[in-house]
This record gives sequence, C-alpha cells and structure tokens, in this order.
Amino acid sequence: MLFCRELENNQSVITFNPNVVMVSQVIKEKISAECLINMSFFAARDKVNVSIPEIDEAKEWLKNQIMQMIGPGTRMFTYAENKIASDDKLKAYLLSVANNADFNISDISTQMIKENIPQDLLKVILGSDTISEQDKDRLRKEHSLSKPKTDFIHSVNNERGREQYSMTSESQSRGTRRIFGLEAVLYEVFSRNGFLTIDEI
Repeated sequence: MLFCRELENNQSVITFNPNVVMVSQVIKEKISAECLINMSFFAARDKVNVSIPEIDEAKEWLKNQIMQMIGPGTRMFTYAENKIASDDKLKAYLLSVANNADFNISDISTQMIKENIPQDLLKVILGSDTISEQDKDRLRKEHSLSKPKTDFIHSVNNERGREQYSMTSESQSRGTRRIFGLEAVLYEVFSRNGFLTIDEI
C-alpha cells in the first residue's frame, strides 16, 4: 500500500505508508487540503509541486493499464480498424477468431485513406476545445482526415470450387463488426495486462 485516504468530517485525511513513500508533513497537509471530497487523490497530488516518485509511478501505471470504458454506443469497430492498420499480430488474432466463429472470413485489408474536410466543418473542428493545438495545426495545413477503410475477404466453397469475395466493412453485419471491435479491445487488454470496464455489450 502506498497511501490511504479517509474522510473525517467531510475532509480528506491522507496517510502515506512510511516504509514506501517518504513525504514531509507539510506536503501531506497540502495534498490533504487540495483533496476535496469530490476529487481524486491523484488530481489533488498534481496540484502540489513536489516529486513523489512512488506515487507518480503508480499514477502512470494506472493511466496506462486502465482502458476507456465500453458502453453500448462505443464505436469499437473503428478502434479495431485503426489498430489492424498497423498491428499484424492483432490482424492474425482477429482472423483466428473469425475462423473459429465460422464467419468465412479469410482475410482483412485495412488502409488509411485521406478524406477532405468541408470548409464549414473544418471551422467547427478548429473551434473545438477537445482537439489539441498540434492536431489543429495539422488540419489547417492538410484540410483532411485519415480514416480507415476495411475490406473483408470472404471465402466460399461452392460447385465451382473455392471462391473469394471482397466486401466492405459496411456490408458486414452489426454482430460481426461488434465482435471484431470487442475482440480487438480484449486483445489489447490481455496484451498489456490491463483493466477494462464494460457497461453492456
């Protein structure tokens, strides 16, 4: 254990494990004062300008291990497409899943294509405060976005033998797209030994 946070009279009291984390009393009091009832310990710790390597290492570990929550509206297939474009191991894993599920999918091809952004939409995007300045600068120069385009190769045995057909991702069923997205996320969780919260699939 690195620290313990308890509430006493609606105020946070932070206790650090003295065997692991060395923090002065002044720093403890500052962090406790910053740690409001509706605030995480780590947000309060960030407000105090001090080096606490053990705590900072734990924070980085959590940041890297806890993945974004998945809900019914999460666009997991888009996540899978972006990952497949650069990760051959993930692609091989997803093809194995498709083979085991008997989807008749023998290959997946994902390419990143550039799509021009209409001027009125570009203005809206550049006005957003959720996009980094670096991304805004790139959009101002390029006026385009990169997006994945995925095709599925279906193999079918018929009276003519084995035939292959290329089909767009949009022509796949919602279930197939959802399974590919979910499996891509699970692959990532297991690969990095992370945590994933799913609120309804």
